[in-house]
Amino acid sequence: MSASAHETKLTKNMRVFLSFVLFVLVAVFSISLCAKTGFANKSTVKDQFVCYEYASGIKDDVKEYAVDLYTANGVPCDNLDSIFTYEKVYNAVSAYYGYNIADEMEYSQQSYEKIINEICSEISADIEAQLKNTDMQYNSQSAKLLENEINEYFKSAVELPYIDNIKTALNVSSVALYAAIGVSGFFMLAVALITFFVGTKRFRSVRAIGISFWSAGIFELAMALVVYIISCIKRVDLFPVYLSKQFYSFVYMGISNVVFCAGTLLLIAVIISAIVWKMRKNS
Repeated sequence: MSASAHETKLTKNMRVFLSFVLFVLVAVFSISLCAKTGFANKSTVKDQFVCYEYASGIKDDVKEYAVDLYTANGVPCDNLDSIFTYEKVYNAVSAYYGYNIADEMEYSQQSYEKIINEICSEISADIEAQLKNTDMQYNSQSAKLLENEINEYFKSAVELPYIDNIKTALNVSSVALYAAIGVSGFFMLAVALITFFVGTKRFRSVRAIGISFWSAGIFELAMALVVYIISCIKRVDLFPVYLSKQFYSFVYMGISNVVFCAGTLLLIAVIISAIVWKMRKNS
């Protein structure tokens, strides 16, 4: 009796231990997969910035800067809406992030600069036309200086600070996440199989596997909730406003992905629980 009781206790403890290890592996696997397909994916990161809200924010910012310069120099600014259109600014933003983030072959470092230069090249001609319409003296050198100022501001608005560091982080995290997915996925399957064959009561082993998925799903939901609460309480000050909005859009996208992964794990846990109930009933 004593040996039998000791054996039963050992089996139970082994299931508990394996269930905990499986929980860790499931959490690592799902979070790594979530990160790789979401906020560590170059195409996804690019799409977060190449969107209407972000491009429109840059357009309004650059146009407002141009209006201020025009006004300060006594030049009418009636035609700036036709110079800084959404389509033109969107193309510049798309070229910049397509090259620097997504590594798209059709873009280069000069691609977005060329688009910006083409947009700003219209400024000198516009200033000349506006001054002629108002009988004011036209100075080509002053007009060129205004064009250059707007050009430089335009580029600074499009360019993301620390872009090289962001590219490096994306490249490193991509390799690390592939490794984490592969290693955790392999050991997750191995531990699940070992857990399944521990002891003679199969429904208890399957239940231990299900508990791992329940735990991982609840853990990820709790993690997403904590990050969301922190993001609401502790705001990161970023300037300009459209960059700050896009940063938080990116954060909320990551939270949504984690919640989706958690929901998937909980759904799997429900299915496993139904299987356990059926197995126990049959036994």
